[in-house]
Amino acid sequence: SFEDFSIFTIFANLVISGNGVTIANGDMIPSLTDFTDFGDVNIGSTQDNTFVLRNNGTGGTSSSRRITFSSPSVVISGVDAAQFSIISGPNPGNTLNGLGTVFSPNLVIRFTPAAPVWFKNATITVRYTNNAGVLTYVYAIRGNAVTLPEIDVQGNANSITDGDITPSIVDFTDFGSTSVGGSILRTFFIYNT
Repeated sequence: SFEDFSIFTIFANLVISGNGVTIANGDMIPSLTDFTDFGDVNIGSTQDNTFVLRNNGTGGTSSSRRITFSSPSVVISGVDAAQFSIISGPNPGNTLNGLGTVFSPNLVIRFTPAAPVWFKNATITVRYTNNAGVLTYVYAIRGNAVTLPEIDVQGNANSITDGDITPSIVDFTDFGSTSVGGSILRTFFIYNT
C-alpha cells in the first residue's frame, strides 16, 4: 500500500546528542563518546546518562517547525530494556519549537545492571509528530554489568567495617594510651577481594 508522507513538513529537525556529540537517527553502535555506552557499572549500582533533545528546524513558520511528543514519548525496548529506565524527558503532548530550541528537562536514562556480568543492550525510541503521523528517532544504548572488587582493611586480623567511627582495640583502630613522646605501632593490611 502507498502511504502519503507529504503532510509532514521538512522544517522540523529533531537532533539528539549526548556529551555534546550528535547521535545519528538509526545509530545502532553505542559509544562512550556520545554517552550511548554507559561503560562499566557495578551490579546493583546506577549510572545516569543525559541526552539533549534539540529542534534545529529553521524554515517555514513556528507551527510548521514545532514538534509534539507522542504517547508514549520515549520507549526503551530490547532484550535488556528492564535494566534501563527513564528518569526525565518529554511527556506526551509536550512541544519543542524550532530554531535550535532545547527541550527541558533533558532526557535522562538510568542504567541499573543486574546479574550476570556482561553487556546489556537496549534501544531508545523517541516518538513525536510534526503536523500529522508519528515520527521516530531511534538509537542503541548499552552498558557493561561488572562486579568491581571490594577492599578489605584489616587490623589485628579483624576486618574494619567501611564507615566505622568507633575505635576498637580488637581491630587496632584504638591505639590505647602512651606517654608523651612515646609511640604505638600498628600494622594494617589492605586486601583486594
